[in-house]
Amino acid sequence: MGIFLMLLSVSSWVHSEEQQKDSKPRAASIFKTLIMPGKVVESHAHLEQQCDSCHGDFDDSLQAQLCRDCHEEIDADIKLKSGYHGLLKSEQLLECRQCHSDHLGREADIVQLNPRTFDHANTDFALDGGHQELACESCHSSDKKFSEAPQACGDCHEQSKGHGGEKGDQCTTCHSTERWSELSFDHDETEFPLHNSHAQTGCNQCHIDDRYQQTAQSCNACHALEDLHRGQRGTDCADCHNDKKWAEIIYDHSKTDFALEGAHAEATCSQCHDETSYQDSKNFQLPDMACSACHKDQDIHLGSNGTQCADCHSVKRWDDVEFDHFKESKFALVGSHKTLRCDSCHISADVEIDSECGSCHAPDDVHYGGLGQTCEKCHTSQNWHSDIRFNHDLTDFPLLGMHALSSCDSCHAGGSYQQLESTCHSCHRDDSPHDEQLGEQCQQCHNPNDWRLWLFDHDSQTDYPLEGKHKNLQCQDCHNRDLAIAPAHTAGKADCYQCHRQDDTHRRRFGTDCGRCHVPDSFREIRIEQPL
Repeated sequence: MGIFLMLLSVSSWVHSEEQQKDSKPRAASIFKTLIMPGKVVESHAHLEQQCDSCHGDFDDSLQAQLCRDCHEEIDADIKLKSGYHGLLKSEQLLECRQCHSDHLGREADIVQLNPRTFDHANTDFALDGGHQELACESCHSSDKKFSEAPQACGDCHEQSKGHGGEKGDQCTTCHSTERWSELSFDHDETEFPLHNSHAQTGCNQCHIDDRYQQTAQSCNACHALEDLHRGQRGTDCADCHNDKKWAEIIYDHSKTDFALEGAHAEATCSQCHDETSYQDSKNFQLPDMACSACHKDQDIHLGSNGTQCADCHSVKRWDDVEFDHFKESKFALVGSHKTLRCDSCHISADVEIDSECGSCHAPDDVHYGGLGQTCEKCHTSQNWHSDIRFNHDLTDFPLLGMHALSSCDSCHAGGSYQQLESTCHSCHRDDSPHDEQLGEQCQQCHNPNDWRLWLFDHDSQTDYPLEGKHKNLQCQDCHNRDLAIAPAHTAGKADCYQCHRQDDTHRRRFGTDCGRCHVPDSFREIRIEQPL
């Protein structure tokens, strides 16, 4: 209180003196200086002696307006309700000194900004996405005011200059604040919606050098290097190609005069169409649709069968022949014939094929044509060399015993089948020990099961029944060369003396009919009663 009265007294004295010297303003300034609570901040230092720049004549209600008169950019924000101060509540704007106190010394911080508690949402640039993780100095430089921090994406994201400034500063049209590389641009809103493979394509694959305005939209603009037609089909590639895969052709060939079926559906365009044969005009010529135009190298007939290849060949596979051999030639292909190649029989298209077996099987004919051309009477179509089905029992010589197991050429040597001798002697001449003395009716003694098994019955077939010791004798014991009676053993009358000459002690005094006294059980045994 004393100090205040002293100051008031000094002020009165100074005021009295100043009035006397007409220096009223100077006295007021000295007074205000004397009551100033402390030095102002560095930025206000040039106004420190001009108290009325910030203070009215002891009227604090004018102070806020004086601040806004000096800080014009803040005043503009408040009026426009933008910026940090323009977004503050009205009660916070009544007195600037509520937040910004002065006279705290040159080094005092009257802004009182705390980065940890500052809510950036109260500014014109709310922080979201990746911005929330940034440090303040990432956007705010130390040599500029915080309010002067750039807000355009391009000011911070130098990558945007890759577009050459062509897209302007509306980076958010494509980029997201979550991550710069995450694009949110909806291409479907343009005149060229991205579908299928295009949706997976990087921007710079179509927008070369980041050029986004007036980008060509024709397929050929991007796919010129993949255009096998070299531009000859025009630029309407979508007529044949789709956006799923360039190599996947969608052209409907069935709408042409040549529908693609079978293996044709798997063929590539260039297999039939050369680079100039896709359309019919004065500059182009459509490919020949005849089979031989493409399959000339596969025509084993060398053109001799004409160009109607479809009569025999299938579109599924050239080698799949569908020719109806029975219908067209009256010669059904069965058995082994079914698997034969055409050229196995049709050696030359200029030579007419005879359907007789002999026309093809002449080299296989062991009969050398002796049995004619009707080979099917004996041979089957399954196998020429086996399954011979000739029934020999229908001939004059049925095959019995070992004959049924013999091969044809065992008897029919040299392929001779007609007018062949059927006597045993004709085949077994070398097997006969009789030197042809018994004639050719070998079957009277020999069995067809085996030549060595004979069935001759001496008792019924001759006039000399075998009795006693004669039963156990071998044929040659009696029928030897010396005793043989030509032309056959059965000719003439049997004579004991012929065999028992050495046993005759009578020296033929009783004749040669030894059987009158001797019996067949033993030559030494005499009959008691003599036969009449």
